[in-house]
Amino acid sequence: MLFSFKRVIFPNGNINGMAMKYAAENIGALVKQARKRLGVTQRSLALTSGTGLRFIIDLEKGKDTCQLGKVLTVLHTLGITMNLSLPSRNLPGEVFAKDAGIGDFLRRDHGKAE
Repeated sequence: MLFSFKRVIFPNGNINGMAMKYAAENIGALVKQARKRLGVTQRSLALTSGTGLRFIIDLEKGKDTCQLGKVLTVLHTLGITMNLSLPSRNLPGEVFAKDAGIGDFLRRDHGKAE
């Protein structure tokens, strides 16, 4: 059975070749700068944030597969904040993924949640 989607437009489209506001390398460099400014070692930051030394090393190097939850914990530990916001509005005649029912489709047909 074919599934018909409404036309879905993501605000930034395909990210290939586009500069992202929060890239792994930028976050890693910011973490390293904040840690050094506080005068703490990578090992100390790892212990304080409940992560491992290898994780801190990888994060500071900008490894893009670092676990998001751990990254957020380290940012919080260092007092770094991020500002995230929704796109201002839909383009005329278009809908965003959530409005198109993609999450329902994934849960029903693929067993995945939104």
